[in-house]
Amino acid sequence: AERLDSAFDLLAAGSTQPRQHRTLRGVLDWSYDLLSADEKTVLRRLAVFAGSFSLAAAESVAGGDPLPPGATLELLAGLIDHSLVAGEEGDDERRYRLHEMTRQYALEQLAAAGEREAVMARLLAYVAALARRARDELRGEQQAAWLRRLDAKAPTIETALEWGSRAADDSAAADALRAVAELYFYWTLRGRQPYAARLTDRALAAAAGRPLPPDAPAQARVTAAALAIVQAEPDAAAVHLAAALADPAALDDAYTAVAHHVRGLVAYIARDHAAAEAIWRAALDATQTDWCRATLLDDLGNVYMRLDQPERALAVFQEERAIAARSGDRISRFYALTNLGIVLGRLGDPAPARAYAAEAVALARQMDSARLIAYALRNQARLALAGGDAPTAYRLLREATALAWEIRNRDLTLSALEQLALA
Repeated sequence: AERLDSAFDLLAAGSTQPRQHRTLRGVLDWSYDLLSADEKTVLRRLAVFAGSFSLAAAESVAGGDPLPPGATLELLAGLIDHSLVAGEEGDDERRYRLHEMTRQYALEQLAAAGEREAVMARLLAYVAALARRARDELRGEQQAAWLRRLDAKAPTIETALEWGSRAADDSAAADALRAVAELYFYWTLRGRQPYAARLTDRALAAAAGRPLPPDAPAQARVTAAALAIVQAEPDAAAVHLAAALADPAALDDAYTAVAHHVRGLVAYIARDHAAAEAIWRAALDATQTDWCRATLLDDLGNVYMRLDQPERALAVFQEERAIAARSGDRISRFYALTNLGIVLGRLGDPAPARAYAAEAVALARQMDSARLIAYALRNQARLALAGGDAPTAYRLLREATALAWEIRNRDLTLSALEQLALA
């Protein structure tokens, strides 16, 4: 608050302007006083957006009592006329934002009005609904558009989830747990698993012992288990899975399949390949969700590769690719293409192996995921090395290493560096 007050006093004292213009706070006080009561309400509520926001988001969070139904657009236009809100063109929709000093001032007014907790809860509910839709959209043909949309909303999403992970209200705590779980694919595609793991653990710790709907902590536990595997913590993953699967009715078909996907990975890491295969085969037979079936087929293909059964691996990777093509699941299609390149390389069929690897790189670039691009480049480089094309392998690995380092993916960076030394 002290730093904020200093910022508000940036305009020099002794100005020849009227008193209300002598400080930034004075300017904002003066501008705020010119607003109607409804415009003041909307401005205060819009301050919870940490970045830009759409009209739909503004209506969801800033509308409602005491404002008349459908009034948000007109009131937002009034705030633009007062130069308190700026409009800008987004990739697929017009967006709005408050200047940061205006936002900080409006947050003060929101707290003074006693509305902060209620409006933050509405923001979190909006983020939770957005996350529910994002889970499926991020696997489909609209993935690129949804990544851009979530990137634009990321500061607000994180603000809402950070608040929700500490919220005293049980409904808000449940929304936070569901949202961090549903955003797993986003965190993964953007290489932000460590942040997601910290946030998920914090939300789970805050929710412990509270009378929440059972689906919320169960979903977050599954996500926490998946994130623990990514961070090479299989024991932590097993603890989360035990809690998540304690009440089978708390998880829907997709979350149940993901739980068994991670459960199989725990066995796989422990080198109990027979147990991993049995877990994944049973889960595959049980799930009806296409992207879950594709994920489990990918798991089985990898265990068959580990068991030196490349022909079986080839068959399941081809089935995975067919499901991904039918359902529009770009993530599963990426892994199927990558693994088809690997298995065909092992089977001594280099031409189609290189074609699949190149297609995987192209798809990763379309998805604009640094982690997937680095992963695909590394595998493409392996095939180039195997074919004696060291210059191409060197070029691919340099890019893979730079990308892996950029997102602080230690394992991928080390793997790429090891291959770079061989090139």
